[in-house]
Amino acid sequence: IRIYTITGRKIRNLKAGLCTKGYNQVYWDGKDNDGDRIANNTYFYKVIAKQISSGKTIEVVEKLIMYKSN
Repeated sequence: IRIYTITGRKIRNLKAGLCTKGYNQVYWDGKDNDGDRIANNTYFYKVIAKQISSGKTIEVVEKLIMYKSN
């Protein structure tokens, strides 16, 4: 899973390891690669999944809105 700013700069890369078909959950602490919490804003994330048996890769890009109240 790769997380990008609205301008397309990659701020985090999360590795999920081996997942199964269906629902999977990946923990993210809300921090960028420098260890800083990301700001309230709109981000994009790209999920890249590769099927081991066939080698087929699927990519999906979605929007993420980060909002934290004080």
